[in-house]
Amino acid sequence: MIRIATLTAAVLTAATLMAPALAQDLPPQEAPLADEAPAPDVAPLTPEESAALAAALQDDPAAAPRLAKPLKIPGQSQVGHFDVTRNAQPYGAETYSFKRALPSLNAKVGADLGTGPAPTPYYEPDRPIASDGRNTGAAWASVDVTSVASIDARVDPTADQGRLATTLKHSMPLGGNYSVTLQNSSGVTNSMGAPAASATPGVPMMTLPQATNTGAMQTWDDQPSVKFDVLSTGTSLSAGLARTSTDPVVHNRIGAEQKLYGPLHLNTVVTDVGTPAENKSVSATIKFGW
Repeated sequence: MIRIATLTAAVLTAATLMAPALAQDLPPQEAPLADEAPAPDVAPLTPEESAALAAALQDDPAAAPRLAKPLKIPGQSQVGHFDVTRNAQPYGAETYSFKRALPSLNAKVGADLGTGPAPTPYYEPDRPIASDGRNTGAAWASVDVTSVASIDARVDPTADQGRLATTLKHSMPLGGNYSVTLQNSSGVTNSMGAPAASATPGVPMMTLPQATNTGAMQTWDDQPSVKFDVLSTGTSLSAGLARTSTDPVVHNRIGAEQKLYGPLHLNTVVTDVGTPAENKSVSATIKFGW
């Protein structure tokens, strides 16, 4: 018994002496924080989300590339491109007309541009002399108001001129075969200065009169008219006046229009009736609606 007690005491003494060394060799254990929350559970993907993720991760080089859709502004209609009309003029001059319709505003906008003939190194008697200001350009806009009126605006920077006009129009049926249309067009033109002198064929530029700025000038014009339509025969009779602040004479006009076949119409107009400046004209026109 004495031997067993002595052996047990020796083992306990050795364990006590080796405990600090073993404690230094073992890695320290971190105690859990009191305020640390457990990791939340992640919700699984829905079938739609899984299909979208699988489609995004797939890459098929043989597949055709998908075009990006154009960006659309909510509440705004998408307008088309400009309609361009080109007309060739003699000696290389050209005119361009740009027009675009805005259905949401019931309006049209556009511009008219013109280029003059290119200069030549030699003199031609029948060719006009090209000047530095041979290019022209004007912007315009037209807005319809409740189908009975229209407001037109035009700005011409090359001529330092701007115009604002309005047209009132109202049609009244007279029975089933006749109708009367009343129309009045009036406008105001603002000119910032006198236009530049134009070149005359065969006259050198140094002999032309120099344009001087005479200051801003405002003019107005008014054109009331009435038209009587015979719907059964396609005949129209019209009469109107033309007045302007720059001309003391009031010009009158009467006319007749007859529908011949399809879009073909025949027009006859007589202006300044009963005066020495009376003028008569007959023309044929083709009208298309779109």
